[in-house]
Amino acid sequence: MVTVIVPRMLRQAAGMEDGPVRAEGADVREVLARLCQDVPSLGPHLFHASGHLKDHLLLAIGSDVADLDRVVGQGDVIEVLVAMSGGSSEPLPAARSWLGWRGGQADRRA
Repeated sequence: MVTVIVPRMLRQAAGMEDGPVRAEGADVREVLARLCQDVPSLGPHLFHASGHLKDHLLLAIGSDVADLDRVVGQGDVIEVLVAMSGGSSEPLPAARSWLGWRGGQADRRA
């Protein structure tokens, strides 16, 4: 059995309970396919209609990036990671003081 960690926002969107879930399979694709059979509402959040993983998702096993064809073993943990983007060219007010923000550049003095 393989553990799958699904980010909270995807779990909530799919109506899943909190916490990791378990599924069986020989590779990542098979594990996620079985998980999506158990939780059909999760499938559209993970995969395009073509069966390809959504572009904003990344899969990891341990500290390694994993593709759908990666073989999994008993006790492996697959983590679904969601890309984050956006932001500002200037740090938030709390980060400004932490970074020693000085009008566009961090204060490099120690």
